[in-house]
Amino acid sequence: MFISSVVRAQDLEPRSYAVFPAGLHAAAFSYTYSTGNVITAFASPVQELDVKNNVFNVGYVQTFTLFGKLARVARVCHLGFWMVLLSSVELIPAARVQDSITAGLNLE
Repeated sequence: MFISSVVRAQDLEPRSYAVFPAGLHAAAFSYTYSTGNVITAFASPVQELDVKNNVFNVGYVQTFTLFGKLARVARVCHLGFWMVLLSSVELIPAARVQDSITAGLNLE
């Protein structure tokens, strides 16, 4: 068994928000459209399956100081609409909302 008294972690991209000044408020809006076919097994009875996807993205980030270190809080919301087509016939229209909140503290 391994026991550690010190635990450290970092983002995949260290210092990814360190270039931002404290007190920054930023918003981002984007739209993504994609379409394509779904590859199924050769023996599957479902063939010629296509997907159309529309996604609206909204994001917000705020930086501040916490204990003298740069910190941030971010929120991202994805609103996606997609349609599954089988042999060019609309099969499944659907929608989904995904919301995430992240926080980070620069320890350097």
